[in-house]
Amino acid sequence: MKLQYIGFLLVFTGIILVFVATLLQVYYALTTSSEEVKVGGGGCIIILFIPICFGVGEPALITTLMVLGLVLTIVLILLNIYLTREFKKTVV
Repeated sequence: MKLQYIGFLLVFTGIILVFVATLLQVYYALTTSSEEVKVGGGGCIIILFIPICFGVGEPALITTLMVLGLVLTIVLILLNIYLTREFKKTVV
């Protein structure tokens, strides 16, 4: 698999996730019959292998973001190992 395809796949997956999350929030707001709608949001920025997570809303969101940050960090470490091996194959 070429590295360009992996990069494109990661960017495309991120765009799809943002779109689906937006649609889910709209759907939840439209289907909730109560007067009070609780909204939360958050994000996780990963610089190298350091996740920086932030959020606003329910305390459960903080836990979810911490777990998400840990999972994304592990995925990035595995992706880095894979890409390093692929790069060594092409150089040698």
